[in-house]
Amino acid sequence: MNAVSRTVMDAYYLGTETMLRAVGFRRPRVVQTAAALGMLRSWIGYVGPRKSRRVFLEHMANAVPEMPRKELNGLLGRFWFYHQLRFLDLFTVDRLPPLELEALIHYDGLGFLDAARSTGAGAIAVTLHVGDARIAHVALGLKGYPVHLLSARYDDYGKRAREARLRSSRRYHAVHFLDEPLRWAHRQLAASNVVFMAISGYGGSRGHPQRFLNEDIAFSSAPARLAMATRAPVVPVVDLVDRHGLHHVRVHQPLEAPQRGEALPAFTHHLVRIFEGEVLRDLAQLDWIWYVIRCQEHRGEVPAYEEGAVIRARKSGG
Repeated sequence: MNAVSRTVMDAYYLGTETMLRAVGFRRPRVVQTAAALGMLRSWIGYVGPRKSRRVFLEHMANAVPEMPRKELNGLLGRFWFYHQLRFLDLFTVDRLPPLELEALIHYDGLGFLDAARSTGAGAIAVTLHVGDARIAHVALGLKGYPVHLLSARYDDYGKRAREARLRSSRRYHAVHFLDEPLRWAHRQLAASNVVFMAISGYGGSRGHPQRFLNEDIAFSSAPARLAMATRAPVVPVVDLVDRHGLHHVRVHQPLEAPQRGEALPAFTHHLVRIFEGEVLRDLAQLDWIWYVIRCQEHRGEVPAYEEGAVIRARKSGG
């Protein structure tokens, strides 16, 4: 992303936050705004190489080949509604009083997280880019769980956009970054805390390729590797959003950590199947931008994003 793009992004963030402040973050207005922005972006919201409405529809058709073209267009429109609602809720998290934010969230299965932590090894909470991944971890922090998030630094974002994303998470829990050694995660799990990460992060050279919606995608091996090293149970978590803008955080039954010597890709495969089941509940909840990017990265059609590369390039004058 060049300097002009970052400036435009920051202006968009500022304008959106100003608009939401004007309507007082009232939920019906936020949902209506998401619907209007989603309709707009479903036609002109494709930014970056090999990104277009046609490309997205082609990937959707490959993911669900039995779906007629007319329904695929509807799916794309619904995705953009949820995408824009997630964007607007970035500011909701940052600005609403905790009690008002919690009133928008329903919880199911928190007992599974309690059971995982009761082992004394902490819990590795894992999500995928479906629903609102940010609310998935913020909601746990809001409930008082000692959450430590593994996050991107958003190096390639504008300053205002980067700070908005990190500030909304830091309001409810600690944030650590992908380019940091994972020693902090070992310490937090030893203290029976919760380490939260997304298996849908870029897999890199140690990623585990898995079949997901008819496409090979390299998923992060970090949950499997960290669980094996610490013996901490892995707890799948998703936050799905309904058409009224209410969040439904679902915590799944913990998975025992893999034993040393076991095939870690098999553990990742199990996790991916759990999340694929959640996606199939409502395909519009999947972050199709993530899906298209990961498919293109795995095929070698676009260069993979490397955490920290942007800052290194700026320092070197590149």
